[in-house]
Amino acid sequence: MILKLENGLDVYLGSIQPPGVTKTDKGMNFAVAFDKREPFILKIWADGQCFEIPMSDFHVVGDMYAVCIKNLKARYFEYAYLCGTMCIKDVWARGIANAGVWGEKRPDKRFCFWNRHFDWHGDRRPQIAMNDLVMYKLHVRGFTVHPSSKVKDGGTFAGIAAKTAYLKLLGINCIELMPAVSFDEMVPENDNLYVIPKKEPEKYKMDYWGYTDAFYFAPKAAYAAGNCPPDEFKRMVRTMHAAGIEVVMEFSFSSAVNKNLILECLRYWTMEYHVDGFHISAGTVPMQLLMTDPVLSEVKLFSEGFDTASVYGQQIPAYKHLAAYHDGYSICCRRFLKGDEDMTGEFTKLVHANESCQSFVRYLSNHNGFRLYDAVSYDVKHNEDNGEDNRDGTDYNYSWNCGVEGPTTRRKVMALRKRQLKNAWIFAILNQGIPLIYGGDEFGQTQKGNNNAYCQDNEISWLDWRRLRKNKWLYTFVQTLLAFRKSHPMLHCEKPLRMMDYLSCGYPDFSIHGQLPWKPDMRPASRYIGHMYCGRYAHFNGAEDDFIYIAYNMHWEAAKVHLPVLPKGLVWVCEIDTADNAVCHMPVEVYETDARSIAVFVSRPAPESTAETEESGGEKA
Repeated sequence: MILKLENGLDVYLGSIQPPGVTKTDKGMNFAVAFDKREPFILKIWADGQCFEIPMSDFHVVGDMYAVCIKNLKARYFEYAYLCGTMCIKDVWARGIANAGVWGEKRPDKRFCFWNRHFDWHGDRRPQIAMNDLVMYKLHVRGFTVHPSSKVKDGGTFAGIAAKTAYLKLLGINCIELMPAVSFDEMVPENDNLYVIPKKEPEKYKMDYWGYTDAFYFAPKAAYAAGNCPPDEFKRMVRTMHAAGIEVVMEFSFSSAVNKNLILECLRYWTMEYHVDGFHISAGTVPMQLLMTDPVLSEVKLFSEGFDTASVYGQQIPAYKHLAAYHDGYSICCRRFLKGDEDMTGEFTKLVHANESCQSFVRYLSNHNGFRLYDAVSYDVKHNEDNGEDNRDGTDYNYSWNCGVEGPTTRRKVMALRKRQLKNAWIFAILNQGIPLIYGGDEFGQTQKGNNNAYCQDNEISWLDWRRLRKNKWLYTFVQTLLAFRKSHPMLHCEKPLRMMDYLSCGYPDFSIHGQLPWKPDMRPASRYIGHMYCGRYAHFNGAEDDFIYIAYNMHWEAAKVHLPVLPKGLVWVCEIDTADNAVCHMPVEVYETDARSIAVFVSRPAPESTAETEESGGEKA
C-alpha cells in the first residue's frame, strides 16, 4: 500500500521491528505502540514543512503501528503521535525536541531524530578485565558546571571529554555516568517519588539525579553543548576510548517498563553508542536474560548481585563481565574506620572477596549518602536545604566528626580528619574488588553534611575544583594508591584468593595476622588486623609480584606490630603510612603503628649488610 501525499512524500507499510524511528534501505521507518483502538496521526516537522500521516491506515500487529516514508531527506526532523489533543508517548524516541535547556518545565512532548552519519574513526573498546578496573562515578552536569572546572562547555558531555587528561592522570580507567538519558528534571512537589507530599501541584522541584521514569533511548539534551546530543555523546565515548577509559551508564528502570524494552535499550546503547557497560537495578530487570544475551556477552553488567549458579552452574564464562554493587563494604569500612567493635572479621572477609563468575564493586561513598570528606566531618545529616525539615535521607551514616561537627580550625581535629581520610582511601583502593571513586572525593568535595542532595542543582552538588588546589595532598595520595594498586597484581587478582599454600612455596596467597605474625586476634574488642599477600601467586611485567603486608590499626592507641618472616634474601620496607610518619625505606621487622593509622609494607631485596634470615616462613602456627 502506497499513500502519495500532495507534498511529495511516499508513505508505505512499515515494519514494527525495530520500534522507534530507524533509517532503512526503504526510507525512514516509524514504529510506535498505542493500546487504544482509536484513529491517530503521525505529525512530522521537517525543513520548514509539516506533514500529517494517518497511522491507523498502515501496518498493525497487536498494539504496534508502523509506516515507512521513502523520501524524507531532512538531516533533522521533529515528530509527534497525536490522538485528538493527546500526545502519544514514543518510549523508543532517540531524542526529545526543545529539551536543551536545563531546569525548564516542558509539558508538551515532541520527539526528534538526527538523520546523519557519525564517523567513529576506528573506535575500539578498551575491553579492560574486571580485576583491573578502577571506576569513577560522576554526574554529567555537576562534574564540570562549576566555573572552577575551567572547561569551555561546563555541565555537558563535551565537558567530561575536556577532563579526559585529568581522569587519565588520576589513574582511573572507567567512568560511570549517573542517569544521562532524557528525564524531566522538574517534578511536581506533590510527587512522592522523592519528597513528602504537598498540596500545591503547580509548584515544581528539581530532580537533579534523574532516578525516575525517562526516555531510555535518548541522551539528555540538556547535557549537550551543541544541537546534536547523540553526536556529542559519541564524541565523548570516542575520546574516552582513545585514552583507554571505558564508559558505563547507570539506568534506573521503573517497574512499569516492559522487560523486552530493557533488553532492546541496552543492546541499542551497546551498538549505537559503543557503551562498555551498564549499572542497573536488579529489582526491575530480567537479569538472567541480560546475563545470557549474546550481544551483551562482553558488555559489563553491574547490579546488586547475580545468581551465577543458576545460570552458569560450575561453568566459568569465557569473559567475566558481571559485578555486584552494594553498600555492605561501605558500611563495614566506615564502622571499622571509626573504631566500632567486632569489625576485623567482617572487614577481612569483604576486603579479599572475589568470585570466578562475578566481581564486587567497592566504594566508601556514593550519591545516596555522605561524601567521604563529610563522613569524617559530620555525625548527623544536615538536609535542611532540601525543604523536608531534615526528614529525608538516611539517619544511619556510620560517620564520625572527629570531635567537632562540621567545619573547624582546630588543628588536632583537622589532623585526625586528614588521617582518617587517608585510611578510608586505603580501604577503598587496596582491596580485591573494583574500586569506585565518587567524583570529587579525591580532592575532598563536601556537601556540607547533606546526604540526600537529589534536588540540589547548586554548589552543594557541583564539584568545586578549587578544592583540588586546596587539598592537593589528598589528590596526590589517591593517585599514589592507584599507581601502587596497578603495579601490584596481588591486590587485584583475576581468580579468588584461596588462603592456601597451593604452590608449595611456604606461604599461602593470602594470610591473616595479629600484632604477632600468624596469630590474628578476632576478639570483638580487637581493632587491629594484618593482611599479607604473597607475591609468588601473581606476576607483574614478567616477574613475581612482591610480598605485601597491610597493618590496619583502627584503635585509639598505638600498636607494636611484628612482621612475618620473609624468605631468605628479602626484607620488609614501609611504603605508605597514613600517620604521616617519615617513610625511610629501611629494613624493618617490628613497627609501631600510630593510633588510627594504616601502614603498608612491601618486600625488597635485603641490603648486603642485613643479616641472613631463615629460609622458612618463620613463625607460622
